[in-house]
Amino acid sequence: MTSIKIRCAITAFLLDIFSIVFAIICGVIPVHADQSQRFVWVGDSQGATNGVPITTDVLTPIVDSILALSPAPKVVIFGGDMAHRANITNLNSFKALFTDRLDAAGIPSASGVGNHDLYSQSPIALTSEALTRQQEFHARFNSSWTQNGPAGFTNLAFSFHFGNSLFIIADSYYATANGPEPVYGINQTQQTWIQGLLKNNTASHSFVFTHIPAFNPWNPSADANMANTWQTITTSGNATNTNASMLFTGHLHLYYRTQRDGVYQVTAGSAGAERNCQDNDGNIHACGPIESGDVYPTPIPFNYAVVTINGREVAVSVLNEVNQSIDMFSYFDYSGVSNTTINNAVAIAPDPLLNQPTGILAASNNIITNSASISNVVTGIDAVHNNTITNSGSITPLSGGNAIHVYDNNTITNTATGSITGNSAGLWGIRVNTGNTVRNDGTVDVSGTNSIAFLAQGNNNTFTNSGTLSASGTNSYAAKFMGTGNALVNSGTISGNILFNGASSSYTQNSTGTLQLKVASPTSNDVVTISGGAKINGTLETRWQGGPVPSLNTKFGTILTASSGITGQFSSLLTNITPTIIFKPKYDIPNQIYLAVERDYANQTLFSSLSTNQKAVGSMLNPLANSASGDLSTVFDKIDALTTNAQVAAAYDQLSPITGVAQTNMTSGVASFQNSNVTSRLGDLRAGVQGFSFQGLENIDLLHANSPRQPFLLASNSDDFQGMIPVAPDPNWGFFVRGNLVLGDQKDTAGQRGYDFRNGGITLGTDYRFSGNFVGGALFGMNTAKSWINDAGSTVKLDGYTLGFYGTYFRKAFYIDGQASYGWNNFNNNRRIVFPGIDRTATASPSGGQATGYGGTGYDFSFGSWTIGPALTFQYSGWV
Repeated sequence: MTSIKIRCAITAFLLDIFSIVFAIICGVIPVHADQSQRFVWVGDSQGATNGVPITTDVLTPIVDSILALSPAPKVVIFGGDMAHRANITNLNSFKALFTDRLDAAGIPSASGVGNHDLYSQSPIALTSEALTRQQEFHARFNSSWTQNGPAGFTNLAFSFHFGNSLFIIADSYYATANGPEPVYGINQTQQTWIQGLLKNNTASHSFVFTHIPAFNPWNPSADANMANTWQTITTSGNATNTNASMLFTGHLHLYYRTQRDGVYQVTAGSAGAERNCQDNDGNIHACGPIESGDVYPTPIPFNYAVVTINGREVAVSVLNEVNQSIDMFSYFDYSGVSNTTINNAVAIAPDPLLNQPTGILAASNNIITNSASISNVVTGIDAVHNNTITNSGSITPLSGGNAIHVYDNNTITNTATGSITGNSAGLWGIRVNTGNTVRNDGTVDVSGTNSIAFLAQGNNNTFTNSGTLSASGTNSYAAKFMGTGNALVNSGTISGNILFNGASSSYTQNSTGTLQLKVASPTSNDVVTISGGAKINGTLETRWQGGPVPSLNTKFGTILTASSGITGQFSSLLTNITPTIIFKPKYDIPNQIYLAVERDYANQTLFSSLSTNQKAVGSMLNPLANSASGDLSTVFDKIDALTTNAQVAAAYDQLSPITGVAQTNMTSGVASFQNSNVTSRLGDLRAGVQGFSFQGLENIDLLHANSPRQPFLLASNSDDFQGMIPVAPDPNWGFFVRGNLVLGDQKDTAGQRGYDFRNGGITLGTDYRFSGNFVGGALFGMNTAKSWINDAGSTVKLDGYTLGFYGTYFRKAFYIDGQASYGWNNFNNNRRIVFPGIDRTATASPSGGQATGYGGTGYDFSFGSWTIGPALTFQYSGWV
């Protein structure tokens, strides 16, 4: 398949010894790309005579300039003709001037073979030593590269990958023996090898390097020695791959650029060699006409080429030995299949040492579905325009790669089972340009310096996240938008920095969305920066990165800014620094949200691990949390120093009103005692007892209560004795005295400590029989009670007093009873509170009134000494 290259206009450039900076307009906005690849082509440094074999005054400043490039090139390729006449001495000199200097800087180099590397034609022809010179070259260069070329071409013909590019080094002067001059051109063995590389190629760009050019500026037709090579590199691609993108050559001792059959040839061929078609005075010889559109500067310059690759973009800058610009051009590479349906269900995992560029390579208007694993590639899916891409498999790119990289007007869905992951510097998950619609329901999780989970380099992209989108590492971004009019809608979880760099953009977080931000110090935290508006809801989760706990009320850095304003607030917070100190988002500054350090004893993260009673303590403490003073502030400081939720829960247990249920049960017991005693008296009255009655305590019941809210069980009546005192002047008056005592324990229950208790009291009453069927009276009661938890150092003591009225109406076996009373209870509470840093005894003396009402009706059936009957009663007791 013939690949299409599109020329792009150059808008600006700045060249100096330290850098090459340029912007390219070709429908793609370049980014300051951590993933961009750069390589250098240079050749022909031979001197004019055997006395000056290498033109060092040109080669040395060129090498200086190459070493000063930033970023440094991934590889420097020399195109042959190192010295006027190669031999061991001259090859070693070149190696010291060129190869060794690059190696010392950590820049690999590869060298092709030129004719002068095998023989010299002047002052006398020396062709009889070609094989020997080739062997000397073989021994000194290219041994660090994997030798994957044809048999017999070790260190002479081989290929390698950098990024999304294939590099093919070919030998256009292959010597088979010492003797006649080797045949110019690339032999058939290499042609077959190159064809195989291109047919099985998944690289976006394929570069071929050889000493001999296919075209020269004075001949419109391909050189006879290179015509078959040109045909090979422009026709070998198949339906899913690509032809070569460029041919780099030397030999002509000039600079010349031409484009034929959609492929560029760049001849950057004089890093010191005597310049062709030009005499020593700079006069141009008649080299013949050039094709329209070709570039052939005059006077002929010394030159070398710097090539920068950013995705599908290729930019070439040609410079002379003092870094002045000679030529500059760029193109966009539409490699891969178009108008096709691609369904990949087979794992793609080439040998990682091969640095294979792409799992699925495509151009435009394709439907691409991946349900398998793609790994050990630079880019998982590499496409251009108007594609529909669905990933339900896993994509794990190599270091510095992309999982999915597309350009304009594509639709991308990473399904719930789709996974894009990796941990390396410069790793980008999903990378798009302009007008794309992207949805993530699965996982996009990258880490490493300069890693980006989602990158939009152009305008008007819409990204919807319902899954997990995260990035971590220095200068990393969960989402980064470089153009205008972009929108991000988050209904899932986003973790890391978010940046909208262009105007008219928006960030929306729905109620189900979570924004996770790392916080390291008051001036270092993840940030959401929006050149547009923000609509906020859902959860904010801040992740403290450790270090000294910041002081209360410290203002931390801004976590979100939106130039067009912020609507809404986070509805849920997961923001702990310690279990009880949180980051609280503040909204009082227009167009931004910042963090403040506050206490929160009822925060969402802590509460999820607490019991119901412990939560109640936190809720009770929280209103005082940020305004406490004195000893209470000291207690809070000690709580804040606790480092785990379990420690805080234990402190809450110590602070909780563990005797509260006991206190409630005590007051219930007081009311129950009085009601029981009066009810017993009313029964006696209906039975005809008059005068004075007394109920003694001849034995004591020991009781166990199994529910924290079960009323105390009263002691069953002991043997009653009752007798008549001397009859009063008015026999309708009566008196009674009754006493009660209960000892027992309350077992531990969920959320409540058990306790031991003692409850006793006495009731005094007097009544008057107003008729044979109606009796009414008044009562006075006294109670004392105590409960204690020995291992907690906690006690509660009660002293209570009761006044009330009672009465009964009966006719035969039917009766109606009633009573009403008011009691006053005084408590004396003591409790020891102990947790790390705190040992206190807390005291309290609460008191309060209690109103009690009782009513009942029933019918008694008598059977000898037994009385049995249905009854309906009610009792009310409440604080007043």
